[in-house]
Amino acid sequence: MALPKRIDEMVRKQFEKLIGDSTRLKQAVDTVRNDIENRYTPAMIFAKLPIPDSSFGILKTSLISLLEFLGANGRHIASRLEDIRGLENTVDGASNLIGMVESLKSDYEAGFLDSLVEFVEAEVAADYLGQAEQLLQEGQPGKYDHVPAAVLLGAILEDALRRLCLRQLPPIDVKKPNGDPKTMGTLIDDLKKANVFNELKAKQLRAWASIRNAAAHGEFDKFARQDVEQMKSGVESFLADYL
Repeated sequence: MALPKRIDEMVRKQFEKLIGDSTRLKQAVDTVRNDIENRYTPAMIFAKLPIPDSSFGILKTSLISLLEFLGANGRHIASRLEDIRGLENTVDGASNLIGMVESLKSDYEAGFLDSLVEFVEAEVAADYLGQAEQLLQEGQPGKYDHVPAAVLLGAILEDALRRLCLRQLPPIDVKKPNGDPKTMGTLIDDLKKANVFNELKAKQLRAWASIRNAAAHGEFDKFARQDVEQMKSGVESFLADYL
């Protein structure tokens, strides 16, 4: 899934800045190397020498800030953040930091930063919620204009449940043994069994799933506009609380 253009440009620009900071840090490492009077200094000792200027701290802080912006909840990013925070201001630490900048830039360009995907999914969900709100506002009381909003909200909820299953450790399978996708009811039951939420929340989710099913099967008399309005507020809160 492609990132929104504005966000993509912002992240790429920041990575380019970090590459520039990496070049300055490389120069600082070379300065340390050139300042060593004894050319026979053991490699182990050289690796532990400190970087005398601020280039290490600037690059480390900037890289941490970028990754925190991208989201520390993604497993890939969270593990990298832990590694970066543990680096010390030494020649060895500087070399590792420079390598991490280059590696993370490549990972971003290849689409391997999983929390970015989560960020985009949240953006898309918010956009669809806005569309559902618009459908409800444009509808006329007494008619079935709220039905499309119910279908859309159901699709948002189903997608959220599947994403929530896949984020568990270990991930909860979103397909049946025969390869068919699980129903919303099954996904809700699986998440409840995994203690992601309690029975009260599961009951609410099942009620919204029932509205979606009724809307999708033309059973429009089984729910009212007010039910869909409450469903929208509930789905929006669910996304905020669990995703």
